[in-house]
Amino acid sequence: MENAQQIIRSLSEERFTHLFKESPKKVREFIFTRFGIKSQSPSAFKFAVPGQKTEQQTKALYQALKTHEDKEVSEEIIRNYLMNKRQMLADTLDHLKIPHDKGLTENDIDVFASFPDEQIQTIVDYLVGLGHPREDALLYLQFMKATTPKK
Repeated sequence: MENAQQIIRSLSEERFTHLFKESPKKVREFIFTRFGIKSQSPSAFKFAVPGQKTEQQTKALYQALKTHEDKEVSEEIIRNYLMNKRQMLADTLDHLKIPHDKGLTENDIDVFASFPDEQIQTIVDYLVGLGHPREDALLYLQFMKATTPKK
C-alpha cells in the first residue's frame, strides 16, 4: 500500500506538473503559500512569459514535496486530479458493481486494498480498454490503496 506522499514522490516532474495543473488556481495558490513558494520577478528589462511563474513555482513545489512531509497537500493534489477523471472512477465502480453517483460514492471502498494482483491487473486492463490512460488507472488504484500490478 502506498500513501499519497509516496505516490507524489514516485512521480516524474513532468507527471507531477500535469497532475498539479488540474488543481483549481485558488488551491494551487494556497499550496504555494503554505510552502512559502513565491514567484521570481522578471528583471526590469524582460517581459514575463505566460505560465512561466507557475512553472517555476510548480518545480519548486515538486522539489519541496520530495523532502517535506505534507500528506494533506499530496492527497489534495491527487484528489483534484482524479476529480477531473470522474468517468474513469465511474467505470471502475461500475466494473466492480459498487453503487456511485458519477464516480463518487458514500460507501466505504477499502475493498481495493484486499484485491489480489490479478484482479488489479484486470481492472487496469478494463480501464485501458475503455480508453483511459494506464498511468491514470494506476494512480487511481494506488490512491485507493490497491497494490500496483507488476506489468
